[in-house]
Amino acid sequence: MIFAQSLFDFGLQDGMLTIARAIAAIGGAIVGWFAGDLLTRLLYRISFKGATPGSLLLVAKLGTAATLAALIWAFLPIGGGGGGLGWGPGKGGQPGKGEGDGKGTGATNANNDAKNDKPVKDDKKTAVGASKLESVEIEIIDVNRFSNNERYKEKECYFLVKRAEPALDKTELEDYLKTNRGKIEVTPVLTKTSAAGTINPIGILLRLTKEYNVKTLQIKHE
Repeated sequence: MIFAQSLFDFGLQDGMLTIARAIAAIGGAIVGWFAGDLLTRLLYRISFKGATPGSLLLVAKLGTAATLAALIWAFLPIGGGGGGLGWGPGKGGQPGKGEGDGKGTGATNANNDAKNDKPVKDDKKTAVGASKLESVEIEIIDVNRFSNNERYKEKECYFLVKRAEPALDKTELEDYLKTNRGKIEVTPVLTKTSAAGTINPIGILLRLTKEYNVKTLQIKHE
């Protein structure tokens, strides 16, 4: 859990996490190859009092290597979904096309000026709209923080929206982000007591904000 969180804290992207997982799986395959060799020889000698046939040894080594690599790929807690802090290029206007021979008229220039004025007005509206996003801090909490409250008995609630109760589980957080996308910008908050549990909540939060296109600011550490 701590290892997965630290990867996200350094802002690694999904591609690098996949590479890390692949390297770990390859290492597991190498270990499985040699472990399968030794284990097969030992078991065969104990069972049949002789040298292990080459074909059986090869199959056992391949099987052990493939199994260990698959287990590491599936269960090694690297990442939690796609990282990213919600920033990226937006859609912009395309360059205009026109003809000119140096012989313009007053009416033509006036029309061109009117056309050029429109994007400027739209840009101002966009800037005003962006400034109205509500800033929301979502704190990652210890799953046992409210363990004495009956409301949380059957759920794993890691997310404290606006750092106030009620705490939300993954499904409730997803509903909140889906409902409020386009209205809020999120600041993830990690404290010394954050995320004692079985999942990677900071990874889940970053993946959901990316999925629902919610602007996400830099992680805040306390």
